[in-house]
Amino acid sequence: MNKEVKQSKTIKMKQLFCVVVTDPDYVIGLDSPIIFHVECDSQEQAEAFAIEDLSSQEDYGYEQEDIDTLDIFSYPITAENIIKI
Repeated sequence: MNKEVKQSKTIKMKQLFCVVVTDPDYVIGLDSPIIFHVECDSQEQAEAFAIEDLSSQEDYGYEQEDIDTLDIFSYPITAENIIKI
């Protein structure tokens, strides 16, 4: 009997990240945080997306020098983090 062997491929799944942007020194006058939920491959990609979106003239239009003063951090979202009611 001839059996076909299937090769397993490692498929990297995208992960959901929460990116939080705060303005601790009140440089741009941000009273509350801006929160992004980004599905991508890494935290670095998620934060890069947020920075790009913040500088986009179509979205927020902040200058890079102002963005550099913001606190931008991210963390992965897992099924355990999701509250179901």
